[in-house]
Amino acid sequence: WGGDEFVVLLDAAEIATGRVIGERLRQSIVDGLGAAGFVDGSCSVGLAAAGAGDASFSEVLARADAALYSAKENGKNRAVVAGD
Repeated sequence: WGGDEFVVLLDAAEIATGRVIGERLRQSIVDGLGAAGFVDGSCSVGLAAAGAGDASFSEVLARADAALYSAKENGKNRAVVAGD
């Protein structure tokens, strides 16, 4: 998305599925960083589900971004779902 951030869109996935995929993605990145010799590699993930009341993709993205920053502020190297 920008800098060291990127977006993964899971069309028609339940938030529970997104949580599992987000955690697997996070662990794969951390494992890859370790294999590449990065001792302190970490990956923080923010997840949000689109709801019926969302007016735009921007609203969902803002919630995912807030969840990402929550993950970073609470120790990094974790997946956080918006609203948790």
